[in-house]
Amino acid sequence: PTPTPSNTAPPTNTPEPAPTSVTFLQGQNSYAGTEDTYLDAWSEDVNYADSLKMIARQGSLRAPLMRFDLSSIPDYASVKQATLYLYATSRSNPSAISLSVAKVNRAWSPEAVTWNQATASEAWFQPGAQDVGSDRSARIYDSELLAEERSWTTWDVTDLVQEWVSDPERNYGLLILSQGDVSVQYDLTTSTWGASQYRPHLLVQYLPVRPSPTPIATFTS
Repeated sequence: PTPTPSNTAPPTNTPEPAPTSVTFLQGQNSYAGTEDTYLDAWSEDVNYADSLKMIARQGSLRAPLMRFDLSSIPDYASVKQATLYLYATSRSNPSAISLSVAKVNRAWSPEAVTWNQATASEAWFQPGAQDVGSDRSARIYDSELLAEERSWTTWDVTDLVQEWVSDPERNYGLLILSQGDVSVQYDLTTSTWGASQYRPHLLVQYLPVRPSPTPIATFTS
């Protein structure tokens, strides 16, 4: 007689662990790793490190510049979602403006950065950090439309944060670019804004799991 084969249970899927969620907000849980300012084509040699606002103006004539210290995330982590939150306090007129996130490709000093200078001793390759490749990335990671004041706007920066986490030595922050011919500017809060709940922040969800090594094939003689 032929034995009847027994049914083999299908393999069970191991559920993915819940991601760790952390908010990088200046002053929350002792976090002090936000650096922000803006570059101003109309005041080329002025540093705005002490300003309570970042200004975004059409044509990137005024461009917010930011950096978040993400060193608390292990460099092997897998970033599942990262969202940048910016709050607009006011605007010069009712027109809308599109703001885009680009990666900064070189170091800059919060206390010395201006439209012309990245640090006290080194200039941007092109004023306003506009040199594609040397000053900033060609890639735009996300673009969003601002059309209201006293409101939040969010950008999906998952890919950008993954790059920073994987290569923390090259985390030089981000530059907010604006295009268009309509004359308008929006004022955004900074990390030193009095009411901490309106400060810019970065929400990151990641899996702190070291990837499993790929087995090396062995050959049988």
